[in-house]
Amino acid sequence: MEKEPPSPRAEFLIAIAGPIVSLILGAGCLGGAMALDSLFARSGFQGLVVLGGLLGMVNVQLGLFNLIPGFPLDGGRVLRAGLWAWNKDFNRATGQAALLGIGFGVALGLIGAILMVGAWSGALGQSIATNGGWLIFIGAFLFSAAQASRRQAAMRTSLASVTVRQVMVHRVVTLQPDMSVQEAVDQYFVAHGFGGFPVCEEGQVLGVVTVRDIQALPTALWPWRRVREIMRPASRVFCIPPDWSIMQAMERMVQGGWDRLVVMENEVIVGLITQSAIAHFIQLHQHEM
Repeated sequence: MEKEPPSPRAEFLIAIAGPIVSLILGAGCLGGAMALDSLFARSGFQGLVVLGGLLGMVNVQLGLFNLIPGFPLDGGRVLRAGLWAWNKDFNRATGQAALLGIGFGVALGLIGAILMVGAWSGALGQSIATNGGWLIFIGAFLFSAAQASRRQAAMRTSLASVTVRQVMVHRVVTLQPDMSVQEAVDQYFVAHGFGGFPVCEEGQVLGVVTVRDIQALPTALWPWRRVREIMRPASRVFCIPPDWSIMQAMERMVQGGWDRLVVMENEVIVGLITQSAIAHFIQLHQHEM
């Protein structure tokens, strides 16, 4: 998935599909096992009956477990869809659903610990200790995943208020399309140390050349090939306005497969926003998020 669901309805349908399929598979396997057992009770189908019953129980248990309303389980995503539709705030709904996921993770871990202590003390059967261990493992996984989702939601909320203008590189160095690749390497990539440059002609953005594009060309051809021959052509999605949020810029990068975007205002290049610049900004302001 390239991005988050576009609406609460889409989130709900995507999330509920998994548990429904599991429950349908479980019901089908159990029903098939019961039918075989009743029709061929004394034949050689007992192996299939046992297998069908086992697969049916596993799928039913999986479907019911995923319906636990703790993010990031499917049930938690269904809950997030409802909260999102209620308060119209995706990040807030994610944080609330993740908080419930943290609670369920702690609860499962505590139940597992109680079962293991009971088994070790002799109050419960030794087989219970294995179940307790699994509950602790699942609870720890749910706790860590929900906590990470909650932090991500908080970060998204913070970044939504930060504009591209605050993070972009204001001094933009561009390449001419008819210069040789060797000139681009010597005069720009080596001299400036950037990972890529936009290619412009008469104020119009034609494309972008990165270190990866240079590396894909044999060194012997660098003096003979032109920048326009190896650049990735730009499109309208390659240029964004400076008043966009960082989150919007990151989503555009993911959708287009870009690691940098040109920032334009009134048809004039005013800056460059890169993934590395966004990462540095997050690192510097992480304590505020």
